[in-house]
Amino acid sequence: MLLTTALTMLRGVSYKPGWTFGYSVSSYSIMVTISFRARNSDVVLAPLYDEEIDVDTVAYIDMEDIVTSDDLYRRMFEIITDAEMHEAREFFAVGGIAYHKPVHPHVAEGNELWKEWSEYWTRVVNRVH
Repeated sequence: MLLTTALTMLRGVSYKPGWTFGYSVSSYSIMVTISFRARNSDVVLAPLYDEEIDVDTVAYIDMEDIVTSDDLYRRMFEIITDAEMHEAREFFAVGGIAYHKPVHPHVAEGNELWKEWSEYWTRVVNRVH
């Protein structure tokens, strides 16, 4: 797929109100910037998390992997769900008022446990199909 075609198609993508998407070309890939407002997940703000912050996240679409419009939209959907999953990992807490965050993405232990969980889900999905 041509870069210009992909950029035109991506400009038609929308998601939640307040989420914006920016695109720029880098070699034969498209850099996607997602911007949105989110609650600050700092544990000191629990349980209300009543402070909002601006979030910007960047991901890339390698155009060598994109042949069809389904390929492009699937990759864009993956980028969006990765952003949502990142937020979920920041907020997921256990232990009552301790607010222990076992899969928090900004700490090594959280990333290690997340890797284990992801490997488990991959095995389960592969078993089902």
